[in-house]
Amino acid sequence: MKIAFISDLHLGFGKGERREDSFNQALQAFELALENNAELIILSGDLFDETIPSPETWHDAFVLFEKTKPLRKKSTKAVIEVFDRQGKKLNEFSLNEVPLLAIHGTHEFRGKDLKNALEILKASNNLIYLHAMKARIKINSEELIVFGLGGVPERKAKDVLNYWNPVPEKNLKNILVIHQSLKEFLPFNDEAIASISLDDLPKGFQLIVNGHLHWHKEMKLDNERMLVLPGSTVITQMKKLESEQKKGFYLFDSKTNALQLIELPLQRTLFYKKVDLKNASPKQVLAETNSFIESCLKENKQALKPLIRIKLTGSLAEGFHSSDVSLADLVNEFKEKAIISIDKDFSSKDFTQRILELKRLQEKKLSVTELGIELLEKNLDKTSFKGIDARRLFDLLANDKIDEAIKLLKR
Repeated sequence: MKIAFISDLHLGFGKGERREDSFNQALQAFELALENNAELIILSGDLFDETIPSPETWHDAFVLFEKTKPLRKKSTKAVIEVFDRQGKKLNEFSLNEVPLLAIHGTHEFRGKDLKNALEILKASNNLIYLHAMKARIKINSEELIVFGLGGVPERKAKDVLNYWNPVPEKNLKNILVIHQSLKEFLPFNDEAIASISLDDLPKGFQLIVNGHLHWHKEMKLDNERMLVLPGSTVITQMKKLESEQKKGFYLFDSKTNALQLIELPLQRTLFYKKVDLKNASPKQVLAETNSFIESCLKENKQALKPLIRIKLTGSLAEGFHSSDVSLADLVNEFKEKAIISIDKDFSSKDFTQRILELKRLQEKKLSVTELGIELLEKNLDKTSFKGIDARRLFDLLANDKIDEAIKLLKR
């Protein structure tokens, strides 16, 4: 049986010209999966970007699923039985089409007394929805079991997984589908961000598919289990890792255990760069930024406008502040050629240097007056007033003799 694992469509994400990307790339994923003879499609959460999708998003989502229906029609029959965690049979489906199975993601999660977006798609016969359930699937005389657990708040995820306690069935291929963060793939340990680690994933499953994480990866957990992260089908976060991979999905052959990554042919290229500057002038910042944008445009091979993400860090030359670096005109200049996002953070190093300077002066055990005079002298040395008697100027200013201080500066 060939199974397509597609995740994190984030339908409705973005504004303006980026809004259509999620729908276009989701359709590409479905079309490619079916062109490659997928007999089952499993969606591992975050089909929608919003917990409560807008009417416009619902409209375009229903159009999307309607487009897939003629492509999914098959002469062979798929029989799917759905059971709850106690083993009680809830539903049975007999389909002459490629089934869509799905769990909800963290974006769609709502309280148990509220309906989520996946339940609406289930009620409209667009997919089969699993949450803390298992599905026994028979297609072309082959049978396997899919266990599905939708996304829950991260702090509770480990407890929920343990309470559900999915038990694989013997002598069958068992696939577990979840939608959570995993500690090993995060830069820091925080139970509010991730409570599940790789060691917490249950035994006995040949394949564990996890949505939520937007990059694709496959790895052996042990001799028995393979972990698959399908990644998202659309760029949402413009992070460095997303610039290093193309979006796509996985195709799995349950007979041979072959796993194939299929990239989407039409998608925006993301270019990412972190620029660490030292004592730079605003003119230098603009030149560096402009140069990178120009190089991205030359390198872009896609018909779609590229996404360009630039993070500016470091320090500015003396006398300049972050507000002196205006990038709006530069972004506007290239708006017809690229979608550009620029972050600038020049304050941290300057702030640290100032703190270190104050600490150094404090260690000299100077009085407040002496500290003030020394700081004034240092600042005067960086201007055209170098050589002015700092102590005399300080005394004049301290005694509110402004006119005399001005005369001293004019000498």
